[in-house]
Amino acid sequence: MDYPKISIVTPSFNQGKYLEETILSIINQKYPNLEYIIIDGGSTDNSVEIIKKYEKDLSYWVSEKDKGQSDAINKGLKHVTGDLFNWINSDDLLEEGALFKIAEAYIANPDKKIFCFGLNYLTGNKKQKFKQQNDPANRIQCFCDPAISQPATFFTADAVKKIGVLNSILHYSMDYEWWLKLMFIYGEKSIFVSPQVAASFRIHEEAKTSQGSENFVNDMACILHSLSRKAGLKEYQELVGELFPVNKKYEFVIPSENIDPYMAERMIVYFLLKWKNNVYSKNDFIAGKTILQKIKFQLFDLSHKELLWLNVMKKNSQPSSWVEFKAKRKIKHLLGR
Repeated sequence: MDYPKISIVTPSFNQGKYLEETILSIINQKYPNLEYIIIDGGSTDNSVEIIKKYEKDLSYWVSEKDKGQSDAINKGLKHVTGDLFNWINSDDLLEEGALFKIAEAYIANPDKKIFCFGLNYLTGNKKQKFKQQNDPANRIQCFCDPAISQPATFFTADAVKKIGVLNSILHYSMDYEWWLKLMFIYGEKSIFVSPQVAASFRIHEEAKTSQGSENFVNDMACILHSLSRKAGLKEYQELVGELFPVNKKYEFVIPSENIDPYMAERMIVYFLLKWKNNVYSKNDFIAGKTILQKIKFQLFDLSHKELLWLNVMKKNSQPSSWVEFKAKRKIKHLLGR
C-alpha cells in the first residue's frame, strides 16, 4: 500500500513531564511514511535531553526562543512536506493505530480536506470520550458550533497551503480560525468524520484549557470582530468590540468573496448568545440587554433562544436573585411574550 506522508509538528516549552510520552505515542505508531518535527521554545527543563534521545526518529527539531505556540507551529510548517498535517501538543497523545486510520480515510476520500476523528479526554490515567462530533449534513453546526477536536483533526496539505499559517496574535483559538477559513473556502462537505478515537487530549493544571475559557473566548471574539468587518456587518463589529477586549491588530485573512455574510451573521449572533448568557451582576445584565436589542432573533428559533438564554441563565445565576428576576422579565418583554 502506498501510504500518504503524514506530517506532525509538536510545539513544546518546558513540558518535559509529558513530552516523552507524546513522542512515543507518535513514533510507536510505526507508520511507514511519517514526517515528525519538534519545535521547542528554548526549554530550561529536561525537554532537550528527551528530544535528543529520539533524534533519529525526527525529521527536524530545534530548541530556540519563539513567540508562543502559534509561532512554534508556523516554524514547523516551514519544514512540512506531507500530504496530511496536524500539530500534536507536547502534553497530548495519539492513540494506537491512529495514523493508519487517518491514512485509510484520506485514500478512500480524495475529495475531503478535513479529517475529524474521535477524541479522548485524559485526566491522570482516566480516559473519557468527547461525545460531540461535527455533522457535515448540518451546515449551521459546522459554522456556528463546530466540535474542533484539535489533536484528532488532520488537514490536507493543499488546504493548509490555501489558508496560510497560523496568526501569531492568537494564542488560544488558532484552530478555530483555521476551521472557519476552511469552512468558508471549502464548505461543510469537505469534512470527513469518523467516531474512531485517534487522540487523547490531556487535562492538567498547567494546560491552557485549565486556565479557564475566557482567553479562548476573547480570541474567538477577536476573529469574529474582524470577520464582521469583512462581511460588511458594521453593527455587529461594534457590538463585539464593545463587549469583548478584541485585539484590533488582528485580521481574519480570507478573500471577501469566500465569505457568506448571512452565515457570518448567524455565527456572530450564536457566539454572543452562547458566551454572554451568564448574569452575575448588573453589568452582565446590561450586556445581555444590549445584545437582545441589537441582534436579529429571526436567525434562530425561539426554543434555541430559550436554551441559550433562559435555561442557561437560570442554571448559572443565583436562585431568586433580583438580577435573575429582572433579566427574565426584560428578556420576556424584549421577545414580546
